[in-house]
Amino acid sequence: MTGSDCQKYYTLKYEKGLITTGFFKLTRNPNYLGEVMIYSSFAMIGGRWEFWGILIFVWTALFLPRMLIKDISLRKKKGWDKYDSYMFWPKFSSSCLDNVIIYAVVITLGLTMYASGGFLFFYSEVSYMITYNDYGRMLTLISKIELFTFLAQGLEAIKLYL
Repeated sequence: MTGSDCQKYYTLKYEKGLITTGFFKLTRNPNYLGEVMIYSSFAMIGGRWEFWGILIFVWTALFLPRMLIKDISLRKKKGWDKYDSYMFWPKFSSSCLDNVIIYAVVITLGLTMYASGGFLFFYSEVSYMITYNDYGRMLTLISKIELFTFLAQGLEAIKLYL
């Protein structure tokens, strides 16, 4: 976040207009994105739904209005149409489908970690499975997550078939 602040300060000191390089090449709001990622990590490690509720409230009550106010003031600047096409989250590819798939994988992993007891628990379980080649433990980990119960049942059926 400090990097994007420095980039913004020095770029605007010598050039007027919208910044579309560096940190701002991938996302319109690198500072908000950084804060969302930091606070999401706290909620993920905490492993409680209440933390997410607080964060969603803060994001919608504080971050969203400020981003909209900033966008309204920037509409007057040259290059706004291109700038407006940027997403809040970075684009990893020019293909919308690729971006959706990347974010779906990231969100699925995040929900898996969260629902299984937080990042530290998830990390310790996965590192144990890799170290000791105990992939049967994965079924136990996956079955703890209601969302992925169907997957565990499918893996169990495959195991019985083999």
